[in-house]
Amino acid sequence: MKRFAWFLPIMFLFSCNQNKQQSYAGISADAVKEAVKSDDTLASIIKKNINKQPAIDTVFLGFTFGMTKQQTIGHFNQLVKAKKLFYNDKDQRYEYSMALGVTRANASIAPDFMGGKLYKLTLAIAPVDDMTTDDMVYQQVAIMYMKKYQNFTLFRQSDLLNPDEKEYHWIKNNLHIFQHKTVDGNIVSYINTPVEQSSEKKEKNNTDSAKTQTQKDI
Repeated sequence: MKRFAWFLPIMFLFSCNQNKQQSYAGISADAVKEAVKSDDTLASIIKKNINKQPAIDTVFLGFTFGMTKQQTIGHFNQLVKAKKLFYNDKDQRYEYSMALGVTRANASIAPDFMGGKLYKLTLAIAPVDDMTTDDMVYQQVAIMYMKKYQNFTLFRQSDLLNPDEKEYHWIKNNLHIFQHKTVDGNIVSYINTPVEQSSEKKEKNNTDSAKTQTQKDI
């Protein structure tokens, strides 16, 4: 299949000071709430928001944090019945067809549970044909989220392994939406931050305990 040259009209207006806001095609600078203070970090923004109310529980396609595994499966089936999702028999996964400007992409959906309750929903977004590149999809998804989540705090940072790549974080109250690239493609995760931090703390305690036991055993 032939590829065609197509350029998404996105213009980033950089200043010498990276802390200043940027303008994106179709989005005013005021609407893009970047972290603009020199002492702002992702951790500090999450800390400012994590306990704010009301809690945001309903996310992509009506999935709700706190759903049991059975409720989550039932919601998947309802979405398939309503033709909002389709089931990919070959890869055995639920997929959503995304309309992104003049092109399309498919997003496979993966739920994560803590204590038997849904706390994270991840979309792996990929082009549907060779005419669309991963970079095109990534940029279009970023713009779409910027438009929808204008009332969220947007924090943008360089990927640690590849500084040329940018990661995006939209944060409000308990909800953290994280867009980044992996070897599996473009990823967008909806995360219930308090539960995630509890999970990370538990994992750290288990790791520390195992390390202490190993030190005793050797």
